[in-house]
Amino acid sequence: MEPTQVQNYPLLDGVLTARGKMPQAMYSNQDVAALFGVGVRTIQMWIKKKALVPRHLPGKARFLAIDIEHFLTASKR
Repeated sequence: MEPTQVQNYPLLDGVLTARGKMPQAMYSNQDVAALFGVGVRTIQMWIKKKALVPRHLPGKARFLAIDIEHFLTASKR
């Protein structure tokens, strides 16, 4: 059996460390808003602009760590 490879998300890890938060399996709109210090409406706007792409699970949109890492990588500021 192959050992499970641990994913490394340096940008997300930096944000989590700065905010004093632990990594999660999935993040809700509220989680991401708290992580970036913005409102949920801003997260909805980022989704609408396709800057932040959620995974559509039954009844809710959720973000995986890789989704947030892609968002951070693509950000220009």
